[in-house]
Amino acid sequence: MHVHGTPIAPSRNSVRRAVSLLIAGCAGAASVGAHAQSGGGSTAVVLEEVVVTAQYREESIARTPISMTAITADELDRGNLQQINDILDDVPGVTLARGAAGSFFTVRGISSIQGGGEIDPGIAFNVDGIYNPFSSAALMSFFDVSRVEVLRGPQGTLYGRNAIAGVVNVVTNDPQFTGFGGNARVGYGNHGAVTLMSAANLPVTDDLAVRVVGNYQTRDGYLANGNDDLNTMSWRAKLLARPTDTLTLGLTFDTGRYWGNGTGMAAIKPYADDPWEGLPDLAPPFQRVDAYGYSGLVQWDAGPVTLTYIPAYKSNDWDNQATSGAFVSRTYIYDTQQTHELRVSSNDPGARLNWQGGAFYYDATNHKGLNFPFATIRQKVVTESVAAFAQTDYSLADRTRLTAGLRFTRDSKTEDGENYTASGVLLGEVRDVNSTWNSWTYKVGMEQDILESSMLYGNVSTGFKAGGISLSIGPEGSFDPEKLTAYQVGMKNRLLDGRLSIDSELYYYDYSNYQAAYTSLNPAFGGNIRIISNAGAAKIKGGEVESSFRFTRNDMLSASVSYTEGRFGTYVVPDGLGMGGSFDYSGSKISPPKWKMSASYRRFFPLGEWGTISPSLSMNFRSESYQDSRQYATSGTWGPAGTYVVPYSRQGSVTKFDAAVSYQTASESVQVTAFANNLTNKASFAAAYGNPSLYYGYLEPPRVYGVTVDVRFGQ
Repeated sequence: MHVHGTPIAPSRNSVRRAVSLLIAGCAGAASVGAHAQSGGGSTAVVLEEVVVTAQYREESIARTPISMTAITADELDRGNLQQINDILDDVPGVTLARGAAGSFFTVRGISSIQGGGEIDPGIAFNVDGIYNPFSSAALMSFFDVSRVEVLRGPQGTLYGRNAIAGVVNVVTNDPQFTGFGGNARVGYGNHGAVTLMSAANLPVTDDLAVRVVGNYQTRDGYLANGNDDLNTMSWRAKLLARPTDTLTLGLTFDTGRYWGNGTGMAAIKPYADDPWEGLPDLAPPFQRVDAYGYSGLVQWDAGPVTLTYIPAYKSNDWDNQATSGAFVSRTYIYDTQQTHELRVSSNDPGARLNWQGGAFYYDATNHKGLNFPFATIRQKVVTESVAAFAQTDYSLADRTRLTAGLRFTRDSKTEDGENYTASGVLLGEVRDVNSTWNSWTYKVGMEQDILESSMLYGNVSTGFKAGGISLSIGPEGSFDPEKLTAYQVGMKNRLLDGRLSIDSELYYYDYSNYQAAYTSLNPAFGGNIRIISNAGAAKIKGGEVESSFRFTRNDMLSASVSYTEGRFGTYVVPDGLGMGGSFDYSGSKISPPKWKMSASYRRFFPLGEWGTISPSLSMNFRSESYQDSRQYATSGTWGPAGTYVVPYSRQGSVTKFDAAVSYQTASESVQVTAFANNLTNKASFAAAYGNPSLYYGYLEPPRVYGVTVDVRFGQ
């Protein structure tokens, strides 16, 4: 994550560790494959082929030259995974943080934190192809989902702005023309958790169908004071029409509501005897989110090309009151956005040359207000983005392919805002300040089939994230876009007649203009303020390996490991006092844990006409990390150089275990699942804040267990 300064050369040990990830994936695949082939015929079934649309076309994940993870509907159902922080918890290279507005996730050291128009997220979050930058989306439940795709690395060509770290695609189920059907779920768990969900597929004619889905979830707070609760209700209606054999039309409407006390904080310092006690509330807490949106789809197969047009509108209204350490804060955010995307793609997958191109338009307005005992901040940000892109894939030979892509983006932000003291004195204002940035992003890559079912690939790609103004400072608080150049090489293997998959990738990131978001004491405000500033340069390197093995017909083993290491070069930012002072955090490490590992085992016990029982056990490990990674570059009253600014933000290594057991009838019409997550009730912090006398943060969920019953009906 980060900006101009002294390049940091990778150490020999870290390079060896990173290279070993890819070598282990390749050599391990070859040795296991050879061993299995000598074992004679097997009665084992193959791994399920996962089809993804990461590159705007349907293709097997094994043939997609991107480091990515796909979480299927079955995996979501078994783990009772309905919120984005639960869904992404086991994904290699991804770590999660929590805040009052929802969850933020980090991919390979780059964060998705979003500041209500002031600062954009670094990870593009899309639902059914519609860009959704609102962090409060993480508070909602995702239901009736076909799969979730997590793309690691900059996707600056096809996805464009704010996909500098990667992309998360949530793909929900489409209506089907074939017949009436659907499913329903009832769930109950500890903390008074109740889940009700139902989906119905309604074919109106042979060429017109509707799918309607409703979802309700509630549970008590994880904290003893009742905070960190959940109440959400949402529904979605999708209409799909096929008026001709070559034309498909779609219309979607969705709405959701979240209410309750909201996420609550727990004490880090002084340490509470019970980590789930929670900080005392100085005023009644509440949190409310109302969101809705609608979108369309026009897809025309014109013979040699396919044209796709997706218009969309989204609205997000968020209101919150919470105790933030020693004071009460009140925040409201109101966002609206409209997007239009037009794509044209070639229509002959067997041709040597395949191409796609298009245009994208984004128009958003953000209103935000923050009320503290010592200050009031009001802001309005209007963002407009226009982009055009193209990408081609050319087969040099039967086993060799080249990829080249280019995108131009023009971002514009107009910002207004004012800051007042508690007594109403105007501290600063921004009036109709306009900033515009132009950016070219590209991708060049090569794929080589080295075996019938093994592919080696490499690419160089770039990404960027829009700039803005740190409104707590004023016009002089402007910051420039982030930019990233990524060098990636990977391998995808399908071995043992499709029973074993091993995917691996190494990467090296050269980051500039990292947008650092941090808090600093400002006497004029009478308290801490958040500042956003370009910090400097950073180098990040690492890799991931993912593997699944169906070693018998009834046994499935999956594992992953990721390594992330990074350090800032120059990291000098304003101190926020308005006197020209600065903080020097040059040389600080990036915040995510270096190592993340997961493993799971699932066993199927066939019961003949009675159905199937399948227990599973999974483990997730993260090495130690600092939620606030800033380290002083020089010695001072704080201590020697390298001292952490927030030493209590350290989170030690964490190991968690989850378990589930499912029973499914022979007809697959009924499934009952009992689950338990975080079996050992391990307490770990997902964010840390504070001052020298009090450090506090947001906890990850405690032990959660329950049972769900799923019923499928119709076709």
